[in-house]
Amino acid sequence: MNVILASDNGYAWLAGICMLSLFENNKQCEEINVWIFGDHISKENEDKLYETARMYGRKFELVDVNCLDIPAEICSGRYPKSAFSRLFAWKLLPENVHRVLYLDCDMVVEGNMEQLYNMDFEDKFIIACKDPVSVMYKWKVGAPTNGVYINTGMMMMDLDKFRSYPLIDKMKAFINKYASAMHYADQEIINGLFQGKFKILDSPKWNMMSQEYQYSYEQLRRTRHPHNYYTKQEILEAQKDVRVFHYTTCLLDIRPWFKNSKLKNADRFDKYMALSPWKDVEKKEMNFNNPKFKTIKMLFKLPTPVAHFCTGMLHAYLRPTYTILMNKIKGH
Repeated sequence: MNVILASDNGYAWLAGICMLSLFENNKQCEEINVWIFGDHISKENEDKLYETARMYGRKFELVDVNCLDIPAEICSGRYPKSAFSRLFAWKLLPENVHRVLYLDCDMVVEGNMEQLYNMDFEDKFIIACKDPVSVMYKWKVGAPTNGVYINTGMMMMDLDKFRSYPLIDKMKAFINKYASAMHYADQEIINGLFQGKFKILDSPKWNMMSQEYQYSYEQLRRTRHPHNYYTKQEILEAQKDVRVFHYTTCLLDIRPWFKNSKLKNADRFDKYMALSPWKDVEKKEMNFNNPKFKTIKMLFKLPTPVAHFCTGMLHAYLRPTYTILMNKIKGH
């Protein structure tokens, strides 16, 4: 099993805990090779990452993404190289690596991943789960409204198909056209460029996001207005056999590496943290000082159903509409 993560130094310990959870729950797997695409990782964190792999007898390599020659038009000063590094896995990894599992750092692996890893790509580039976003998020990156918007926190990638694809030229053209409409860096690029090239997983158990288990299905629909998404029954079935927990941001939820987190399943993160070389890291307290969170806090002074409706309108429609308009104004 070939696996990649991407991280700067601030998230390196989370990448290490994610990697440990993968090792812990896949001991039956004959071989696991992990690469972390790192951006200015400290010597202390680097040593701990290698120590984590040695604990389980697994192969690990830290790859410096600053050596990656990404055209300036792609990064454009707005995003660091590490934000795009997974799209260059075909270039960073040896040519004898044909398929790879990508995992975000803000995840813990809770089960056997071999079924996913060995899936047939058929004619697709990427295997992934749907993301609960509104139709506006498709419009703003030129994706067809009847298409599927994926969450790129967990992806299986067919590197051979990427190697034969004119990705750099297409990325330049995409960013030139949609730069001001992008919220999520390369997730927007992937959803804009690779429509029709996704194999969609029939269960979100492989990428169970916070909003999918923190809230009821009805609340999820009010706060996100998901389009072309999983059914309530599919979500409930997935919750019985979660393979990956993805601690995404949602409303005022606090992620489990902060000491004031009250997220459901935060204890899963704590379990793997306690097994890791970062077990003595003192968690900090999360505060909500930026304007986005101040607005949400103000809305949640209203009755909960009203607050959910208002935040849903802001996230699902007003925010993407604003970026679409700004993109047109700037002439992209």
